[in-house]
Amino acid sequence: MRQLATVQRVGEKYLTGSPKFKRNRAEQAGLRAKIEALNALIGDTAPMPVPPPPPEPPTLAHLEQDRARLADELAAHERRGAVREGGKRRFIRYAARRAELQARILRLEAQLAYARARRRTPA
Repeated sequence: MRQLATVQRVGEKYLTGSPKFKRNRAEQAGLRAKIEALNALIGDTAPMPVPPPPPEPPTLAHLEQDRARLADELAAHERRGAVREGGKRRFIRYAARRAELQARILRLEAQLAYARARRRTPA
């Protein structure tokens, strides 16, 4: 059980759809099968709860839409500026929100680049 939890925790850092992500999911499935087999040998007939299947990786169009939406949100945030934030620490809040939006955009751009590269290479 601890081994399965460790594999699940490690798998959280992989990009959805990447080869490492797929290998991790296969390893998780293998460990679940072993645990169920051992439970059956011990006499525990209650099946292990099966988690819902992982969501399908987002399509290229969805990633592009999300990136455009975040870019628009960042542009609007920059137009409003720090004055809109109000309070003593408005510049800090403005910069933090701006950095957060930029980081989310960069992550989406990395996912887009990966999805485009996967689409170009034949499987």
